Amino acid sequence: MTTPTRDTVQDHCTEAVFERGETYHTEGRVYDRARIDQHVTATIHGSRQYEVTVDIAAPDFAPSCTCPYDGPGICKHVVAVLLSLANGVPPDESPRIDRVLSTTDDAALRTFLRHELAQDGALRDRFLARFDENPDVTVDEYRERVEQLFTEHTTDYPVVTHAIDFSTILDVADEYRDRGRYLQAATVYRGFLDGLDAHMDLVDAAYDHYTRTFQTALDAYIACLTNTDAPPESRSPHVRFLIQQAASGTDYLQEQYADALAELDAAGVIRVVIHAGYDDVLLLDRETASAVLTGDRRELLDHIHDGDVESVQHLAKEVDRDKAVVSRDLESLFTHDLIEYREAGSQKIPELKHETVIVEPV
Repeated sequence: MTTPTRDTVQDHCTEAVFERGETYHTEGRVYDRARIDQHVTATIHGSRQYEVTVDIAAPDFAPSCTCPYDGPGICKHVVAVLLSLANGVPPDESPRIDRVLSTTDDAALRTFLRHELAQDGALRDRFLARFDENPDVTVDEYRERVEQLFTEHTTDYPVVTHAIDFSTILDVADEYRDRGRYLQAATVYRGFLDGLDAHMDLVDAAYDHYTRTFQTALDAYIACLTNTDAPPESRSPHVRFLIQQAASGTDYLQEQYADALAELDAAGVIRVVIHAGYDDVLLLDRETASAVLTGDRRELLDHIHDGDVESVQHLAKEVDRDKAVVSRDLESLFTHDLIEYREAGSQKIPELKHETVIVEPV
């Protein structure tokens, strides 16, 4: 157990935050302190009421707070709680809880738990993530939860001007991940990432909070896809999601998606998924791509992608190049599986064979 001291608390926050937290402590705004094992919880009465949890066995105290603080280090509410613990920690209630659990009738305990789960949706979600052996998790469910949070926080203003707490969603993903249910965790993370990306245009403050939360969830998402032993076909929708977002997600998040793809590629996940029958993705090594995807050929692919090519001759006119040269470039693209031809009477119409081309290393 680590007893906080004034010096150790100062090491974990800015000077300004420490002063505010110390004021909260001296004004007696820390209430309802309780301890079970190494975890201490407390309520802070400030401009609003916030709940704080710290781990007195962890070197950094592993703090969490329900406030929207998104600055460096811990917030003033955690500072206030830690300073209160410097004068002594609450007695450990775990022996009492263990005694009550050991003497409580199973049926009565079950009734109590069912009632609490019915009243507390966040607790119910964590309970199912921890104990359900056949979890049914969907991306849409958690994408909609993110949307609902943004809706709740834009009732007074059309934009979000503070940090939204997403812990009710991410705690569920973390619970699945801790159990080794990596595919279920990945599904929750994906729903969260997709929902957050779709609403980033509403964020008008606390940018660090949102980008940091996004990156933390993305890192966990990639770890789950790397660690899961799920078959390739179960991972392929997640790879597709990352490919799509790297190309069309929020502008300043696209690079993070691309980095995530590169990490999956380095772990061999993309190759496994594609070789298992991911037909609309073509994998090229960098040397081949450099030789084949010249500027002129990329221009041809762009025109073919637009879908208005009527024939090879028509394509040559569109790019204002000799038909024989265009035909040779198309033949190279065909040889390397980038295009195919559709017969239309006497005409051969070039079409893209794959929706996505990935160049390794990503």
